Amino acid sequence: MSLSTLQGFRDFEVSDDALLEKKMPDSKGVMDSHWDLIMVAWCMANQKEKPYLIPVTSPPDPPNDTVSDWSAGASKKTFEDLLDVVKSGIGRGEFSLWWLYNFDKKILNKKYVDGNGFDWTIAARFELADEWKEWVADKKNRVDTKLFWTRGVTDMKRQPVGIRKKIAGEVYKFLMSLPILNMGKRMPRAGKNTAGLLQTNVMKGASENPAKGGVENENVSDLVIRNQYVEVKAYDNIKAQIKIGKISDDANFKPLEMFNLIFSFHNLFSLFTEKGKSDRLKPDNIHGNDLVTALTSLASVRDLFDSIPKKFTENSPAFKSVIKVMEDIEESFEAFNKAKTPDGKDVFTVKVDKLLKQIEPKEGSKKTLDAAAVLLKGIIIRKLNEKPGDTNMYFNVDKQKNLQWHKVEFDKMSNDSEDYLITYLKDNNLHINMDRMEK
Repeated sequence: MSLSTLQGFRDFEVSDDALLEKKMPDSKGVMDSHWDLIMVAWCMANQKEKPYLIPVTSPPDPPNDTVSDWSAGASKKTFEDLLDVVKSGIGRGEFSLWWLYNFDKKILNKKYVDGNGFDWTIAARFELADEWKEWVADKKNRVDTKLFWTRGVTDMKRQPVGIRKKIAGEVYKFLMSLPILNMGKRMPRAGKNTAGLLQTNVMKGASENPAKGGVENENVSDLVIRNQYVEVKAYDNIKAQIKIGKISDDANFKPLEMFNLIFSFHNLFSLFTEKGKSDRLKPDNIHGNDLVTALTSLASVRDLFDSIPKKFTENSPAFKSVIKVMEDIEESFEAFNKAKTPDGKDVFTVKVDKLLKQIEPKEGSKKTLDAAAVLLKGIIIRKLNEKPGDTNMYFNVDKQKNLQWHKVEFDKMSNDSEDYLITYLKDNNLHINMDRMEK
């Protein structure tokens, strides 16, 4: 069964630049700004001995395949501490994973590295040199300039801990000022990444996906790690049912419209059966088996109309309206039937020429089950292509802080129709079992 959506899945890509060009409102605080600044705030609150140092890491390489027992290595303690850094737009585990790869000692500017820490006070004075100079010159900021007598980086690192703590307090006020918070919130993109503010080598590190626009966005992945998209989850088991985002209609791909048409037929048909009087299905809250049921009903309506002489159906406005809707369903299905994966391969190996010829009115029909699977798999691949994308990764942290990676590979998706029937929609949110759907 082959299915494909329109010309290609690239048609659904979000224009990151368009999102970033939109005028953003002022930052509401550090949690509404650049993640470098959130990390600074965390250090000031939690690194009591040396709040001026962001812990650096030596992370393991991200896995190339699905892994169920991954470890953050020597950085485990801080990684787990950072799991609680969450807000709207930053889910559990995202900030930890970002820190682990963005403060990899191998990629950091050595000028800012002091032992096992990244001195954000030094980075701020160099990376934001003009802004810092203006801040110091503004007398209302009352900067204690005697703390900043040093000329070079080496002298900065040699200052006593007590002095460096005071410097951290002064630089922190600068970084938490509204102009800097706004600058952080509105940072442009660097390749796939959000550009760094203090740690600027993000293309070898990690960043929030700039397409998110600083908020939760169900159509794009959470992070970019070493130039790869990663979607972060916090499920008890990544091998169980997980939510991968809402489905929606656009100019060319209209799964919700098609579901509405199919389930309208089912609900109309069920009114004429004793069992069906209470068996009304909502297209935004369905299980995969419900789609099989609705297609079975649709086949029954098709057979009913086929049995009526054309002289009646062609001259009846009501009949003609119903036939037109059935033709619309057929056209919607053909968008799935023609689709390919992003690399041009058929999604299903079994061919389905016409939905209304394929489905059968009898319960348990394998042909109807296959047709339902085409629709479900097409929607799943479209959503997975949005985030994280083919050959990209899901990362999961469960309640016991076990870490798992799951690689999305369209080539490994099952061709067994029954593997897709556990898919379901809840308020248009698509829930799937990736482990079940792989070969």
